[in-house]
Amino acid sequence: MTDATIHSELKELMAEIVGHQLSSVTLVQDYIQFAFDGPVLTTYTLPTGSVRSQDLKWGEAGYRDAICGEIAHLVQHVEVDEQRALLLFDNGATISISLLDEDYVGPEALMFSLNKKQKWIVV
Repeated sequence: MTDATIHSELKELMAEIVGHQLSSVTLVQDYIQFAFDGPVLTTYTLPTGSVRSQDLKWGEAGYRDAICGEIAHLVQHVEVDEQRALLLFDNGATISISLLDEDYVGPEALMFSLNKKQKWIVV
């Protein structure tokens, strides 16, 4: 499977969460899980966030609060290309996961699953 095919499939699958709320954020030692009342996005490449025009990265003051502050907000739009996977929320905040090779900290950048019995994808 080519990178373009994988990114296209990821975009198609992640489009399923448009209109759904972020229901929980689980911060683990070296990754983050975002749950959307069923579908789960696990980010091994730690995402960046943008809230009220402030860009935030892992380890910066306010990062965790900003990420968790999106709980109960609706996903308005999803973008996936060769550089990133991006979630845009109804309040204008974004969560971006880099898909650039140099940003990988392991073999995968992220894993997205619709539910335990349906499709999932690892990039």
